Amino acid sequence: MELTKLITASGSLVRVAYQSKETERTMSLFEKGRAKSGRRAKGARNKLSVAFLEAFAADFEEHGAEVIKIVRVEKPSEYLKTAAYLMPKEFEITETRLMEIPDDELDAFIEFARRRIAERALSLASREGETAH
Repeated sequence: MELTKLITASGSLVRVAYQSKETERTMSLFEKGRAKSGRRAKGARNKLSVAFLEAFAADFEEHGAEVIKIVRVEKPSEYLKTAAYLMPKEFEITETRLMEIPDDELDAFIEFARRRIAERALSLASREGETAH
């Protein structure tokens, strides 16, 4: 049996076995007449995910809180990355009490809030002006 190197489109090296140069490949990336599934075997990812999560859960049971504390102290940027990763990427608000308030009341509240913010800004600016003199 002869081995031939084959470079795939992704650049990975695959060794393909030939029985002889005259006969077809015994093992190939694309076999004639075979349905193209384009995916891994059914359940392969689930088995890996389950095994990983079980191992991770067991490790966390034994070392979890202690490791989290160490990472928070020694690598705060990694700690924050992990915390951010665990947060939901999107928040979907389907119902709120604001939906019960009529639009004209919401508009009045928004206008009130804008006036209060402007008044505070003027107040802070005048205080800063007094301390500068």
